[in-house]
Amino acid sequence: MLTKEKYAHSLLLKATKIRPDFWSAYYLDAYEIKKDFLQSSSNPIYIKTNAVTLLKKRLANHRPQRDIVTLGTMADPYGTAEKQYRLTRGLLETLASYVYPVHIVTASDAIYEDLELLETLSHNYLHISIPVPYLHPLYERFYPDDHNDALALMKSLRKKLPKVHLSAVVSPLIPTVGDEKEALHTMAKKLKLSGANSAHFSWIENLTAKKTQTLIDLIHDRKDALDILRQTFTLEMEDGVLHSGFIELSEEDRTSFDAKIGRILEAEKLDKYVPRYLPKDYRYSNYLLSERLYKRAAEYAQNGKDANRVIDLANLLQSLDHTIQLSELKRWLKEPEVRRDIEYFLFSKELRTYGQASLF
Repeated sequence: MLTKEKYAHSLLLKATKIRPDFWSAYYLDAYEIKKDFLQSSSNPIYIKTNAVTLLKKRLANHRPQRDIVTLGTMADPYGTAEKQYRLTRGLLETLASYVYPVHIVTASDAIYEDLELLETLSHNYLHISIPVPYLHPLYERFYPDDHNDALALMKSLRKKLPKVHLSAVVSPLIPTVGDEKEALHTMAKKLKLSGANSAHFSWIENLTAKKTQTLIDLIHDRKDALDILRQTFTLEMEDGVLHSGFIELSEEDRTSFDAKIGRILEAEKLDKYVPRYLPKDYRYSNYLLSERLYKRAAEYAQNGKDANRVIDLANLLQSLDHTIQLSELKRWLKEPEVRRDIEYFLFSKELRTYGQASLF
C-alpha cells in the first residue's frame, strides 16, 4: 500500500449529523484513504504525522465539549501504517488523559496491542465498531480476505474487553440482491454468537451509471442477480453492458428494507441502536432528551418524513451551557413532532433516579 505523509492543519472535526447507531460528535482521523467498495484499493494512505501534537494543542488551548470522538471513518486506525507511526496509540492516550468517550472503527487485530489502554477507556465509554462482510455467496467476490476474520476479532474482543459495546457494521448491501430473510437471519445469528451487542446493515442507496456498470462487471456471471437488478431498477442492458439507467433506492424500498432488518435484529436479540453516552454533569438531562429526539429523527428519516426540525432541537439541546429548563420545554411542547418525547422525558424514571428532576 502506497503511503504519503502530510502536515495537517485541522484534525478534530465536528459531526454535522449525530446518528443513533454511532452517536459520534467528533471525527478524528490520523490516516486517510479514499474508500469505495467498487474501486480498487490502489489509492494511497495519507498519514497526518503531526496528528498527536495537533490534538494535544487543541485540547490544551481550546477544549471542545466532552462528547464521543470517533477514530476510523477515513481509514482503519489500526492499518499497516500504525505499526510504524503509532498515531492511533498517541491519539487514544491523549483522549484518555482528558477522559473523552471514544468510538473506534476497525477490522484489524492490531488493536490487541492497545488492550490495556482500551480497558482504561472502557471504564468511561468505549464503543468499537467492526466492519463485517455480508456472508452470502453473491458477495464473496467483494471480500478477498477470510470472511471469518471479522467475526473472530469480535469474539476475541468480547472476551478481552467485557465492558465494551461491540457493534457490527454489515456493508455493503446491494438493494434486492441477496436480501432473503433466511440469509439475513443467518447473518444476524452469527453476529450475536460472535459477541455483538448491536448491528447496522448499510444499504447502498444510489449508484451512478458508471458505478452500476462496475457492479455489473463484478457479478457478470450471476444471471439471477443481474435479472433482479434489471427488473427492479429498469436497467437497459445488452450483453452485460449498461445502456441506460442507474441504481437508486426509493424511499418506499428503503423503508421496507429497514423494517425487515429491524424485525430480524429484534428476533435475534440484537440492538438497533448503540447506548447513548450520558455525561454525569449538568448536560445529563439534556442528553437524555436529545437521545429520544435523535432516535425519533432516525425513524422519520427511515419513513421518508422530514426530520430536520427534530434534529435542530436535538442539536440545540446538546449545545446548551445549562440544564434544560421547564420553561424551554413548554415552548417546545407546541411542536407536534416532539411533544410526546418531551412529555415522556418529564416523567422519566432515569431522570428522577439521577436527581435532576428537582432542577426543573
